[in-house]
Amino acid sequence: VNRVRAFGDHHHYTVQEVQALMGEARRQGIDHLVVTEKDAVKLRGVLNSYEEIGERIIVCCTRFRVEGMDDLWQRVLALFPEQRRRIKTTSNKK
Repeated sequence: VNRVRAFGDHHHYTVQEVQALMGEARRQGIDHLVVTEKDAVKLRGVLNSYEEIGERIIVCCTRFRVEGMDDLWQRVLALFPEQRRRIKTTSNKK
């Protein structure tokens, strides 16, 4: 990783922003930009318009697993007793 550039959540990327990022990368000898899956979706319109930009984007796919999910779920439900009652009622109906 040569440089990190962060944008706010729900940011709508413009062609000008992406071109500026690519220009900055090119000047620093960087061939590709790495983005999250979420950002790749938001960049789709820009990438469809400028194929050469899309060829220089690498999408980083991330996954996580929570060990002890049942325990975590019980702790979350304990914080919201009213919701817990609704969930129990709903899950017991067949």
